[in-house]
Formats: sequence, structure tokens, C-alpha cells
Amino acid sequence: MKRVLSLVLALVLVLGMIPTAFAADATGAQHLYDHGFITGKDGATVDAKLDVNAKLTRAQLAALIAELNGAKEEAAAFAQPADFADADTFQDWAKPFIAYAQQNEWMNGFTDDTFRPDAEVPAQQLAAVLLNALGYDFEWANALQVAADLGIVVSGDALTRGEAFEAMWTAVSEVPMNTEEGLTLGVFLGKLEPEVPVVVTPELVVKAVNVLNPKQIEVVFGDSVDPDTVIDANGAIINSTVKIDNLATGFTGEFNDDNTVLTLTKDATNWTKDQVYVVSVQGVKNDQAKAVPAFAVALKMVDTTAPDLVTLKSVTNQLITRNVTLVFSEPVSFTSIKVNGKFVSAVTADSGFGAVWTLTTTEDLDAGSTYTVEINNLKDLFNNLAAANVSASVTIVRDNVKPLVVSVTPVNETKIAVKFDKTMSATVGVDSFIVTKVDPSGNTIVLTQSGIATRSSVNKDTFYVNLASAPFDTSSQTTKDIKVTVKGLSDSVGNTMDSVSNTITITRDTVKPAITSVVQKPGTQNILVVTFSERVTLANGSAVDASAFTLRNSDGSATTNPTVTITGVSAITSSNTVELTLSAPFGASAAYNLVLIQNALKDTANVANYNGAQVVLFNFTKDASVVTQMVATINTTGTTVGGAATVNSTTNKKVEIVFDQTVVESINPATGTYKTGAADDPANYTVDGVALPSGTVVTVTGGLTVTLDFSAVAASKLPNAFINGGTLSVGVSNVASTAGSTVQYTTAAVTVVDTTKPVMSAAYLQGSKLTSYTFTLQMSEAMNAADIDDFTIETSTPAAVTMTDPSVSIAVNSNNNTQVVITVLAGAEADKIFAALASGTITVKTIATPTGTLDKATVANALTGNTTGVTVVKYTSN
Repeated sequence: MKRVLSLVLALVLVLGMIPTAFAADATGAQHLYDHGFITGKDGATVDAKLDVNAKLTRAQLAALIAELNGAKEEAAAFAQPADFADADTFQDWAKPFIAYAQQNEWMNGFTDDTFRPDAEVPAQQLAAVLLNALGYDFEWANALQVAADLGIVVSGDALTRGEAFEAMWTAVSEVPMNTEEGLTLGVFLGKLEPEVPVVVTPELVVKAVNVLNPKQIEVVFGDSVDPDTVIDANGAIINSTVKIDNLATGFTGEFNDDNTVLTLTKDATNWTKDQVYVVSVQGVKNDQAKAVPAFAVALKMVDTTAPDLVTLKSVTNQLITRNVTLVFSEPVSFTSIKVNGKFVSAVTADSGFGAVWTLTTTEDLDAGSTYTVEINNLKDLFNNLAAANVSASVTIVRDNVKPLVVSVTPVNETKIAVKFDKTMSATVGVDSFIVTKVDPSGNTIVLTQSGIATRSSVNKDTFYVNLASAPFDTSSQTTKDIKVTVKGLSDSVGNTMDSVSNTITITRDTVKPAITSVVQKPGTQNILVVTFSERVTLANGSAVDASAFTLRNSDGSATTNPTVTITGVSAITSSNTVELTLSAPFGASAAYNLVLIQNALKDTANVANYNGAQVVLFNFTKDASVVTQMVATINTTGTTVGGAATVNSTTNKKVEIVFDQTVVESINPATGTYKTGAADDPANYTVDGVALPSGTVVTVTGGLTVTLDFSAVAASKLPNAFINGGTLSVGVSNVASTAGSTVQYTTAAVTVVDTTKPVMSAAYLQGSKLTSYTFTLQMSEAMNAADIDDFTIETSTPAAVTMTDPSVSIAVNSNNNTQVVITVLAGAEADKIFAALASGTITVKTIATPTGTLDKATVANALTGNTTGVTVVKYTSN
């Protein structure tokens, strides 16, 4: 760091930051003046004070760079003379500044050892001076590029002072100094405030649901969730937290490393192309037991992305091999594969997915040699073809390095993880893992294993050894050293390891199980959900039952009016949660105690830990009366309010929801807000997983029927299905009945029929009369068919094109189905077009009521008639 920076560092430690706001239209000179970097001379304006239109000289730059660094006074009093050959020509005012700039290595002289104080300053010199002042290393020839890479862009052979100020302002306000702290010079000097980083707080919601490929869907969360509330050890969905078309089976789930993305993989065949599936999420929690809001979306199974070859490899421990592994971006099929021009018939896919394939050649492949692999007609499960036959090269790699054990760690009292430095074969011998201990008498004891060790199905470099019992010598012993000997295992290409032994320490699990939360189950009056810190059983090993608990008022007294007891306990599969069924609801909304009796439960440790006595306070909300659960039915095809009508994209943008109990509705006059659970409160509904768009009108008819009317919603905010048809995922929750019940989260896919007619908006002409002309007609939506009888092409001279002439044809553009293309081949009709190119106009019109030009709706809509037509934009004159 330059000496002057060391001096001002002491100042910045005691000076407060000065608040600043940067005006977007202010000049660099204005900014430097306003923030006290440069004071200038007397003048009516800042530009006059700083003399922005004058050419900048090297002497002036020496003074400015000192002032820019907050060292103007120190530089002006600098007594040491400059060491340049022309120093005796310097003006008196400039001498100390030039010497100071030389001393701090901001400015240098020319090759003839002169400084040339009156010379004008080119961009390269200014860039070099600013880089020196900020502490950057660079080569003189690259000064401009280094500065530009940092954001300081400057050009010109003789800069004005104003041009230099622009670069200086960037240097002090945006570019960090090349120091450990990385502050800008403005912040370092205390003239500018440091930028406050924008902290984006993760939101615990479902952010998106996406189609990855025909066999995979991803659910993206805004923040990390607890995988144990979603999937079990095998990836199966638990507690119906994630459902597709109301089913939580038929697919498995896997989270990414930070537990923000859940990938759902179809078990057997792929999902159906273009079919709409409702994906719903409910009951997912984070590791603080906070729930993700219920979410549902109608997802159309569309995948138009062609598959890619991701990796191609062949690794062997021999000099030759015949195996090559191909990994694709998604499940694929293909017609044939060649290696160096020869077809390979022995090709096998990974079971159940189809993205990894292994081919076996009929001829040897030499280690170190490179071969060409050609894949013909590669396509995914939705028949998306690769752009061309895929060709790639593979070099046969010889790996004859023995695998090494990198760690041996206890997972719990009886489970040990053994990790290698590479992918291993799953084959395990009966004596591949030997675990021993030394007993108190000094004898070596071989510990019994509960089955042969297994390789992890996820991390294929790791094996798990399970002991039949914990290795402790006594029930009071808390730690025990054991020796794990591993031998005879091979990596994925057949290299066999050397035998190795590791001694590890097993620590007894001494943590007592405890209740972590007690909540009233939503929508119920007699069920409590109790979550433990770990899985538990009764002390005798049986499933948890009511004997472990008692209920009390918050003051410890017995519950009365009525007396409430626990009549049933049900465990939630693959979780630490149980549900307690109460004999009756509590008499009032209040706080109550759940008492866990000491030593009633135990965990699953080898030497079980029994719970301590625990009193957990929880809140209970009593409905006005205990009623049957209210149910909402979402009409998926139409509305019956005011007469049956199909939900469509033009005349009926309404969705109907029917409740089986009279609902709460309207505003509470005491608060001016909706009543709790009001059925006409838009906040109780979602569409495609998000809040209703502004403009949606929610009405209640007859106390049982709710209509969501999207007619007044601006087109830019309408769900896509109301534009050109499709499917809406409508959700309802929190609506209450007048009897006191609250509807459970309900969702359904509503079909919106496309009744929007396509519109021709523009026409473009290309081509030549020597070959053909093409009229590209832009439509408002995707088209399925085009009929020449629906169109006319009129020219101002000499006459309209005869559309029935054999030289005229029409088709939907195969590369962009929102366009219709009319082709006119060379001939008399093309000559009419040519005649109108020079001075006339060409117009494409339709008949009053087109019938054959249709969109892609299930019930196709014909093109809107346009007898006025659109004027053709000419992209040709030939």
C-alpha cells in the first residue's frame, strides 16, 4: 500500500461515514465536488469551478490525484524535490505535487527522464495513474484494458478535465482498491458510505414446479426444508406431503444438497405427454418445524428440449476393454450406435430410468487410444430428436490404482460408515469387514454383524457395516474403541484394495428422548400432534399408547367440563410424530398441559434412553360447536350460477366452488376487515399456486356457492389458461362454516376451453420473382391449419393475385406455428407482385368469415375475419 493510504487509514478509523445519494444524471465532476474529493476554484457553477472544458495537463493531474486521495494539504507542503531532468522548468505551485506523485509512485516520467508538466494527458496515462493510486499491478501496454476490466473506461489522446473527472469518479466510487479490505477509495476516505448489501431473506414457500423430462418433475422451495418430513430413506413420499393427481405413490423423491429442490422420478413408465397433472404440496416443514404453505399447480407435461450426451467414458484396469458408458441428460432411446464406424448391438440401459447406457463392442478397445462413437436417431421419451446424429470421441483410460479407505466413522452405536476415494463395486464378501474389540480381560473379540455390509445406493464410494449389538462391555460404559479391518473390496473397474485397519471410538447414545412440540391438528377438535426429538416406543418396546401421557389445565389441575382423556394414539409412519385422539374437545379455547410421564418411553439406542418427566404447554382453539368437517368441491369444467356455462377464455372466466355447509361471509363491521374464514375473502384462494390476481371478484351465492370471477382482471395479469385455454390449478383453504368447521386444503384442476379466435397482425414479403415469393402472416397464437380460400392478396397495380392459381400455396410454418406462409411460385402471379414492389402497395386480407384457418384449440377456433387487411412489409425489391 502507498504511504498516503497508510496515513489516511488512521483517519478513516475515527471519521464517521457521510450519507450519500448518487444522482443518476449528475456528471463525474459534480459528484467529485459534491462529495468533497475536489474543491476547484472560484466560479458560478461546478463546471466553472473545476474548469471541465479545459485540457488536462500532467501537472494538474499530479495535483488532482493528491486531492483525490485526501492528501492535498500534505502534498502542497511536500519539501522533497522531484527527481526529473526538467524539474527546474516546473512552476512553483506544481513542484510539490509532482514530487509527491513521484514519491507515492502514482506518476512516472518519460524515457528521457523528463516529466513534461504542461503536456496534455492521453487516456492511457490517466488509466495508469488511477490504477497506481488504487494499488493495482499492471503492464504499461495493458493499462487501458486492465482499467476497463475494472469498470474505468476512458479514451482519447488529449483528455479534458471533465472527461478525466468521469473516470476519476468511477475509480473512487465503484472500483475496490487492491487491498485486503477491498474498499473503494471513497469509502476508505470516509467520503462515501459503503454499499449495504441487499440481503434476500429466503422464503419458506414453493417457488416453482417444473417439468425436467418425461420421467422427472422438480419442486423448488424458497428455503431449505426438512427432507424427513417429505421422504423416507428409500425416497418414498411420507404423510402424502407431495401428491400428483391426489396420489403420493408411483414416484420417488430426492433432495439436492441444500434441501431446496425436490426431484420427483416416475417409478415405471413416463408421464403422459401434454397431459395436465395437479402437483400439490402440504405438510412439508423446515428443521424448525415451520410449515411450508399449502401449494398446488396444474402442470402440463410438456418437454420440447432435445436430449444431450453429457459424458462418454471408458475406464479399465487392463490394457484393453470392450465397455463404454454413455450418460445422457434424460432418459433416451436411439436407433443404433457405432464405434469407429462399426455397429454395436450389445447396448444396455440402467434399470428403471434410461439415462445411462453401457455398450459392449465386439472388438478390443486399447487403453490410451481414442475412438469415435456415433449415436443415430437419438431422442427422448417425448420423441424430441437431437439436432443431428450425435458424434463424440472417447479415450480409453487405464486406472490400475488400488482404492484407498479415506475414512471410517461411526454413524451410531451399531452402524459404521467406511468411505473410499473412488466408486466401488457393490460386491462384498462375508469377511470383507471384520470388526473386533478387546474385552476387559485383554481378549480380542470378533463382533457379530447383522448381515453382510452393503454399499450405499446413493454414495457409491461408501459402505455401511451394521453390528448386531453395541460393542460396550458394560451397561455403564460410555465409549469403546473398536478395530475395523477392511479387505478384498474392488473398485468399479476391478482394482482390489490392500487390507487396512482403523481404530475408531463408539460413543454411547445417552440423550433422552423428549417432546419438541404439541399442536392441535388443523381442522380438528380432538386430535393433538406430538413431535419427539427422535423415534420412541413404550418402555416395554410396544408402540406408544395413552399410558405415557396425561392432560391437565395450564395450572396443573384436572380438566373438567368436560374431563378430557386420551383415548387413542397413532404413530405417523417414518417420523418422530404421533397423534393423540382426545375423548372430547376441551371446554374452552385456552392453554393446556400435556404431561409426559417419566420413563414411560424409550428411544431406539442399543441401551435405551428413557424419557424424563416433561410438561409441555400448548394452545387449544375451540370451535363454537363440534361439527362434521366441511368439504369444498371445485367445479372442474364450468359454472352453474345463473345457468350452466363452460369455463372459457372469452365469455365465461368464472370458477365455481361449492361447499357442503353454509359458509361465513362478508366484512366484520367492528374491524373493517373480512370475518375470519370468510368465503368471499380472496386471500383464501389460490390459482396456479399463487394469490388471486388483482381484479378477481369473489362472490357467495346462497351461502354455499363461491364464484371466482376473473373477467375484470387485466390481460397482463390473467392466468395463462384464460388467454388461449388450458388448465388452472385452483386451491381453497381457511374458509369457515357458520357451524364452526374449517375446510381442509382442497385443490383441483379446472379446464378452460380456448374460445379465443386467432388474429392476423402483420404480413412480411420475401423472395424473388425468379424463384418464388413468400408472404409470412403473423398470427396471435399457434395455428394448426391454413386454408388458401380464406385469404386474398391485393396489389394496387395491376390486379389481385389469383389465389386459386396452382402457383399459390399455403401452410403453417413448421418452425414457428404462430405464422402462416403463402408461397407464390415464379409465373404470372409472381409478376403481379413484382409490379407492385416498386411503387404500389400490397395488402393481405381475409374473407369475412374464414373457416379453414384454425388454431390448435381442442375445439378449433377459426381465424378472425379481416376484410380491411394488413399492409405487407416488403423485405425484397426483386
